[in-house]
Amino acid sequence: MECKLCELLRKARESYGITATELARRLGIGRSEITRYEHGKRQISFKALVEIAEVLQANEHLFINAWLQNYLLIHGFDKYTVNLTKEESHDQPTK
Repeated sequence: MECKLCELLRKARESYGITATELARRLGIGRSEITRYEHGKRQISFKALVEIAEVLQANEHLFINAWLQNYLLIHGFDKYTVNLTKEESHDQPTK
């Protein structure tokens, strides 16, 4: 299964200019945990996702949308449902 969230996490970390080791240190977790997230070997919790977005000063909405799409696919929703959810998220007004 394609993991857009995994790719987004890795790209955001690299764009911010820190290593997986440094991100893990700032989050108080092991480096292997970050590696597992970035390679799709471990599901990331919503709480961890928000914490990572804050550390990387990344757009939380992009992270949350990717997390939700992954969650729906993992839990058996079809791609049509996931795409519909994605389209609906674009209809929401921004703050």
